[in-house]
Amino acid sequence: MQKTLFIHELNSDKNSSTGQVVKMLLEKHGIELIVPSLDILNPEKTLQEVNSLIREQNVSLIIGHSRKIIIVSPS
Repeated sequence: MQKTLFIHELNSDKNSSTGQVVKMLLEKHGIELIVPSLDILNPEKTLQEVNSLIREQNVSLIIGHSRKIIIVSPS
């Protein structure tokens, strides 16, 4: 199964409503969405966590969300 990582906006977490909608849509196409809670205000820790998730979960796509803008990038 293809795995995608969702990076939420500044004032959000793994319960992001946008993340949950994207998760539902992708699951219909057989894509697992990983929506972790990240400490966005601590960039070093966040980068370490994101890099670990990409390696450990074999993430093939990253979706970033901020202020109603969604950015999609291959990992």
